[in-house]
Amino acid sequence: MGCRFESYLRSHLRKSPYRRFFGRIEKIMDNVIIGKVAIIKNEKDYYKIKKETILVAKNTHPDLVIVINKIKGIVTEIDNKLCHAAIVAREFNKPLLMGVFNATKKFKTGEKVLVDFGRKTINKIA
Repeated sequence: MGCRFESYLRSHLRKSPYRRFFGRIEKIMDNVIIGKVAIIKNEKDYYKIKKETILVAKNTHPDLVIVINKIKGIVTEIDNKLCHAAIVAREFNKPLLMGVFNATKKFKTGEKVLVDFGRKTINKIA
């Protein structure tokens, strides 16, 4: 969903008599992120990240903290609640999708994707 639509909907949520219904929509919107992919294969790739990207990596590295404000969300292949990505995501309140099989091979840097954290899926957008 576009940023304009999200901000429009959120601004009207406060005024609407149907706040309960729209509150559910807002909760669903928070679970979905659309953005461009940045594939990370080594530590040097962190410095190529542009603003509003979705980071896709096998596992993260401590250099992630330098660019954490530029990313929208993190997708990793490794599924471990105590790994570096999980800790950083909790600290900086970033959405995290773990355990995506072959995520670094399925997607290329610059592709537009939709990440649904509620269903734990990631899909290409044409």
